[in-house]
Amino acid sequence: MMKLAIGIICLLFAYLLEGQSIEQVKFTGRAELMLELTHRYKSNYLTISHHQFRMAFTELHPYQSDLDEIVTEKHSFHGHTWMIDILPDYGDDQGLVTPIGFDYYGGLYYSKVLSNDQGGHTSMINYLSAENELYADIIPGLVNHSGLQSGALSKNERYMILSTQGAYTHGKEDLYVIEYLGSSWGHMTNLGSIVNTKDQEITPYLATDNKTLFFSSDRTGGKGGYDIYMTERLDDTWQNWTRPINVSEVNSIQSETSFCFVETDPFAYFIRSDKLDVYGDIMEIPIEQSIVEDSSFTEIVDVIEKAYFKVVDGVTERAIASELVIVEDYDQRQNESGIFEAEELVGKTLIFKSSGYFSSKLKVGESVPKGENIIFLQPLTTGSSITLENVLFKRATANILTSSYEQLDLLVEVMNENPDLNIRLKGHTDNKGNPVSNLELSQNRVDAVADYLRNKGINRRRISGIGYGGKYPIASNETEETRQLNRRVEFEIME
Repeated sequence: MMKLAIGIICLLFAYLLEGQSIEQVKFTGRAELMLELTHRYKSNYLTISHHQFRMAFTELHPYQSDLDEIVTEKHSFHGHTWMIDILPDYGDDQGLVTPIGFDYYGGLYYSKVLSNDQGGHTSMINYLSAENELYADIIPGLVNHSGLQSGALSKNERYMILSTQGAYTHGKEDLYVIEYLGSSWGHMTNLGSIVNTKDQEITPYLATDNKTLFFSSDRTGGKGGYDIYMTERLDDTWQNWTRPINVSEVNSIQSETSFCFVETDPFAYFIRSDKLDVYGDIMEIPIEQSIVEDSSFTEIVDVIEKAYFKVVDGVTERAIASELVIVEDYDQRQNESGIFEAEELVGKTLIFKSSGYFSSKLKVGESVPKGENIIFLQPLTTGSSITLENVLFKRATANILTSSYEQLDLLVEVMNENPDLNIRLKGHTDNKGNPVSNLELSQNRVDAVADYLRNKGINRRRISGIGYGGKYPIASNETEETRQLNRRVEFEIME
């Protein structure tokens, strides 16, 4: 009865949120296909220029296996001639490129993510000038654990909003801000827990006031796979925002991403795709907008100032009493509020623990984003499943990569600390290849992980396992970046 009451309250709350109006943007008609582009291939990651009538987006071509490319054409859109640009595929062909934004002179900022055979990723932000001069990796030190990355450039070119899976994300991809400091770009600052959730926040768009932010998310309570949301920044910390509103005029039971518009055009644009497929059609919707452009620059304080870690329950997202272990210093700290100051933890290896939760291990980089950096701990409750992050295998084999040992050793430690904990390992693959072979491979990988745990002293009676092959995907199998999410090993808590 209690669960039913809570469910009704949540539905009512979602209904009230959806009914809120967005004062800055009024929708004056229905979303329609952008007919000028319907002959093209499936599209994604759309951006338009504030300065010229230019548009850039990625396409997945049938002759490509997994790759996007940014393409070019000219069309007359609503009385204007738009330029849809091609971006040469510099470097490794396995790179996923996504446009971020145009500068005043027509240069294009774009993201590129390179993936290796071991499941790792290298991310960079590149700049291609209007004269086709390439400036690669202009923001050194980017950390991204995902094969996906998207972003947006502010009109005054002062801020860049990135969607990436950094070291301190609330879940999967989070939104971060980076400020241009006059000669270089600064550090990433997480936009905080009001905007970011344990799900994906992707394809941001920052309006000209540098306060109104649109983004797409697959968080609970939406209409489809991904919905467009709007929020407004309340102060200069980039941590305080209004609660995101579902943009109901745009969203459907399908997925909507890459919402964007410019003040000189009476239309907004976005991508609509199937619920599980990130590629779709370019849509347009008539709008009236009354956003006042920001003509000032906001100073962001040093990112290390007032930075802290906050340990929360991975389901309820409530702060929990926890223990911090600093590996290099053999130092253990307790905090009932789950909050730990981060300034002296730079460069350290940290383990966050709490009774009844699966621990989390983190190597802190050279700096920590200011404000709260959320650490999610998953509860060890009967029936719950926890994905073993960064447990990787040599391609098409059950041979565990040495980089996986750290995560597996963490599981061994948790099982030693909880002697009554029994688990069932569950192996999953993507849907590529022979289903029978995939089923066998997933079982072999489960057996390999079980053997590792037994060799570390865990009693075999506490471990069971089963391989499911590609039967239970958690993401689309259409691209390599989403297929990798389906190749995973989980453990389920048993009675």
